[in-house]
Amino acid sequence: ERALRELGPSADGYCLLGTIRNASGDRKAADALYRKALYLDPAHRESLAHLALLLESGGRGEQARVLRTRLRRLEDGDGA
Repeated sequence: ERALRELGPSADGYCLLGTIRNASGDRKAADALYRKALYLDPAHRESLAHLALLLESGGRGEQARVLRTRLRRLEDGDGA
């Protein structure tokens, strides 16, 4: 959090913080942080993957499917 405050927002920073929040059981905060990362970088692969898993485990399979489709397109080189 301090690095984000001092260095400014970054997709990598928000993704890392989201992963930490998710690991500590704060799924709501993790969701918000992954979404911040994707706002800054819609093609941020780690955030797409983590958020898709979080959504799937929370019973939001359709939303997770949309993110996985975006991720697959990125991996195939077709863009977001």
